[in-house]
Amino acid sequence: MLRVHAGLFMIDYRDIGGFVGQTSQWMVTHDAAGDLLSDLARERLVELVGSAADRVASVPVGHLLKTRVGRLLNQVSGEEINDFTYASALDAMKQLSNDILIEFQRPVFLMIPDEKADYYLEPAPFGDDVLRAFPEAHYDITHAARCVALDEWTAVVMYSMRALEPALRHLGKKLKIKAHKTIDYQDWNVIIEGVEKAAKTMPTGKKAGAKAAQAKQFYSDIAAQFFFVKEAWRNPVMHANVKYDEPDAIKIYQHARSILQQLAAGGSP
Repeated sequence: MLRVHAGLFMIDYRDIGGFVGQTSQWMVTHDAAGDLLSDLARERLVELVGSAADRVASVPVGHLLKTRVGRLLNQVSGEEINDFTYASALDAMKQLSNDILIEFQRPVFLMIPDEKADYYLEPAPFGDDVLRAFPEAHYDITHAARCVALDEWTAVVMYSMRALEPALRHLGKKLKIKAHKTIDYQDWNVIIEGVEKAAKTMPTGKKAGAKAAQAKQFYSDIAAQFFFVKEAWRNPVMHANVKYDEPDAIKIYQHARSILQQLAAGGSP
């Protein structure tokens, strides 16, 4: 999806309209249609055309608008600018304004409200610690966040579940869980059971010390959380008959973020 800030085009369109209005008024009050542009008017014309050209170059507009803006830019950038009269400048800017209006009537634009803009624009939606700890989850985290901005609630859940997977596999490798195939291709359930088993076999009591007890509790809790997530959301979201609305999707998104932040913070000794 192309990212466009519509406000910038609105500013250009407004400024061109302002130039047209002021030029029209000057021509009428001073009978100046055939007069060459003043230095100030020439500078403003060059500025407006240059801004419009930059904006048009940033989006895939039609060939007609590109051609006309390019031709006008060449004119105002060279010696031809000295031949512009108030009438010719007015005609050129009216045509540019009309071309922009016609061009942007065709595409469909989606507007993201202010309160959701950060979900789409934030480079690290779950925080820098999570990004550093699980860089392989970045794609799914950013897509989960963007889907929040776009009200794609079932997709929010799917991407949130995918974002958790690198962390679970990281746990499996850290605890050296043995399985019939490598952790990178292992089923969630096998890894969760392995984490749970590892937690149960960790030493306890006074001799083991506080750190060992803390680790046992940490891995037991994490295993329980991943099991709950798998049963409640990960497995169901893969079926076409399951759909999610905003409250549930936001809750799941926040739960996934909480788990990853907990793991990235180094909750285990």
